[in-house]
Amino acid sequence: LAQRLESIEPDAGPELLDRTRELMRELAEMAPEMESGNAAGGQSSASSAEQSLEEILDMLRQRQQGAESQPSESLSTEQLAQMVAEQQELERRVRELMERLEELPDQAFREPGERAATAMEQASESLESGDTAEASTREKEAAEQLDETRKQLEGERDRYEQLRQEETLFRLSEELRSLLDGQIAISVETRQLDAEREGDRLSRTQRRALTRLSEEQRDLGVRTATVQTELGENDALVFGFAVEQVRDDMEAIADRLSDQQS
Repeated sequence: LAQRLESIEPDAGPELLDRTRELMRELAEMAPEMESGNAAGGQSSASSAEQSLEEILDMLRQRQQGAESQPSESLSTEQLAQMVAEQQELERRVRELMERLEELPDQAFREPGERAATAMEQASESLESGDTAEASTREKEAAEQLDETRKQLEGERDRYEQLRQEETLFRLSEELRSLLDGQIAISVETRQLDAEREGDRLSRTQRRALTRLSEEQRDLGVRTATVQTELGENDALVFGFAVEQVRDDMEAIADRLSDQQS
């Protein structure tokens, strides 16, 4: 259909063809991400769908402005046929988009989306009868409903972003538990070595143990720095500050252990 419109209106056809292909690609990627529980991918796909709707809105607004500025009696039969074809293409794209988004758990966008498609159908019928004023009214209604659809999809995108953050913070929580276990093990062994040493004298085994503990402590510091960075990226600034203090302590401990200061 996009190729057919390209032959009717050469200037607009290629852009519509590219947009249609891009829309199909985005939506084709969406269902597998939903089924696999990929929140980040779902959020990205919802954003792409939202952008596609925004493009449709822009096309509608441009058509509406053109219809309002050009009285029906000045339009030729060919121009009216072209406008009908374009309007029907927009309606098809909206209905197809509604079908592709059936996998989303929140269907709040569906009602305004269906109303938009119905208004587009009525606009096509008005154009076929030569009533461009009524067609403009219906196109304006379709634009309003599509704008509401876009807002609903935007909320869905935000929900996926929240899910992504929750998953990230849960993973970081598990990493912090692992870091705590590692720190406890190093602390226990350090205290034991310190209790067993004779003043400044250390056996070869004890020196090797302190060197190993220093390396393990430094590794924990590197892992802790990674957690700190991710906390900052997810706006958990208070926790990131606390982890930063821990990381600094770990680096200081590693330096002392490498210097045999148990």
